[in-house]
Amino acid sequence: MTANDTILKDFFKKEVFDNFPDIILLIKLNGEILYTNSVVSKYGFKKTDLIGKSFFNFISSKSILKFKNQLLELAKGKPVDGIIIIKTSTGNSSFGYRISPVKKKGKIVFLQTILRDITIREKLVSDLSREKENAEKYLNLTGSIIMSLDKKGDIVLLNKKGYEALGYKEGSLFGKNWFETFISKKDLPEIKGVFNKIIAGKIKFVTSNENDVITKDGSIRTIRWFNSFIKDNNGNIVGALSSGEDITKTKEFEKELLKLKKGIESANEVIFITTHDGLITYVNPAFQKIYGYKQKEVIGKNPRFLKSGLIPEEGYKQFWKTITSRKVYVGQIVNKTKSGKFVTMQGSVNPISDAKNNLIGFLAIQADITESKKEHEALRASEERFKTIVEHSDNMFYIHDTNHNLTYISPQSKKIFGYSPNEMLVKWTSLTSNNPINKIGYKLTNESLKTGKVQQPYILELRKKNGSLFLAEVDESPIRNSKGEIIGMAGAIRDVSKKEKDKEEEKMKSDQLIQFNKMAVGRELKMIELKNKIRKLEEKVSARNFK
Repeated sequence: MTANDTILKDFFKKEVFDNFPDIILLIKLNGEILYTNSVVSKYGFKKTDLIGKSFFNFISSKSILKFKNQLLELAKGKPVDGIIIIKTSTGNSSFGYRISPVKKKGKIVFLQTILRDITIREKLVSDLSREKENAEKYLNLTGSIIMSLDKKGDIVLLNKKGYEALGYKEGSLFGKNWFETFISKKDLPEIKGVFNKIIAGKIKFVTSNENDVITKDGSIRTIRWFNSFIKDNNGNIVGALSSGEDITKTKEFEKELLKLKKGIESANEVIFITTHDGLITYVNPAFQKIYGYKQKEVIGKNPRFLKSGLIPEEGYKQFWKTITSRKVYVGQIVNKTKSGKFVTMQGSVNPISDAKNNLIGFLAIQADITESKKEHEALRASEERFKTIVEHSDNMFYIHDTNHNLTYISPQSKKIFGYSPNEMLVKWTSLTSNNPINKIGYKLTNESLKTGKVQQPYILELRKKNGSLFLAEVDESPIRNSKGEIIGMAGAIRDVSKKEKDKEEEKMKSDQLIQFNKMAVGRELKMIELKNKIRKLEEKVSARNFK
């Protein structure tokens, strides 16, 4: 009996192998099967079908290659393991194997092989892998961020959308601490503190929350989270699973919408919205203030209750035709308030369309111009009166800027100067003569421009278009803008040449009269002196005769 036969005989005595749940094989180094236990019958084999046959006849070609490669490890006396596919009577089955060398005097004589059927397990693993792939596809296809954290807050799962939102390469954030990586230092203590308390079971978990995160490029994104927590078999929280939505643009839109709402509600203008058939759905506070109706009194009503009766029906028809043809209406309308007061409104009505360009309503904006219109009409009347006065006055009216350039001349310029108003839009100093009297006028005008004080009227000697000179009386006042700054002078010029001539003639006559009076008084005094002399002479003659 050979040494190998002795080993086999000892091995076969171990009847326990027949009751072993796994297949037990003894294989020569060339692959010949020397022994198998009874478990092979479960796979449609008899012992005689296998003993003496090559083990390689029953395994797949891929498994043969893998098995032969492992013989090198076996030659070193080390056991090897793996998975192989065996062709059974019912089809291919997956077996996990462990092969250990059997030595005699340090030399490998057989290979002891244990095969365990893992077909069901492999199917479960395959199904699980497929489900995992499907889940990953779903996670990557969904428009939401999907993230899972362990109880330390480290990232154990983040889908494609999450990586895109945060600006990182897929897979690069696994194991990173979410809070320390993406939460600002200002928010970190509060947000991480809440998470740790939830994990410790100290507070109830938060099903939804919003917070800012810092992306790779440093920009801030606002994420709305919906949370659930992962528990172990003992009911302890061991992690969190969250879906997140980037609501940065929504938040920005909400802020703009809030600004718009505040702007509408604080506007002095009336703003209201109607449906496409003209029923009011919104009015701002200015509507209630100007028209006197509360919001609940007008919602659902047609604005026709504001009609004043002063607008012809044809005007309303044209208005409705304009806006229903999707054109913007701009104009004035007279409406009636709740108290019966008439108000003049200047504004527009704009069509509102939905995303499919369907007409869904109208936006009306109106400004109350009742008082300003009255003021405007009063100003117009005043301007007409002023125009009448200016055009029928003997005075010429003018305006000049701070550089003495004339910017307005009334029609009387033709009569007084011989120039048309346009011909006189020059620097007014160019119209003066060299008479020293003009220096007084320059000085007074410059003082008014500097101080803003109204000066006393003064005389200028001016030159007409034909070159002749005349005297003019100037009466002017400073002009200020809305900021109170002096921007020029406005005044009137009167031709006083005749008046001055008359004054000269009157003075001359007065002087002549004074001179005449002086002469007359002198003659009277001489007559008195002569009479006194005659009287004295007569007294002397009379006295002599008496003697």
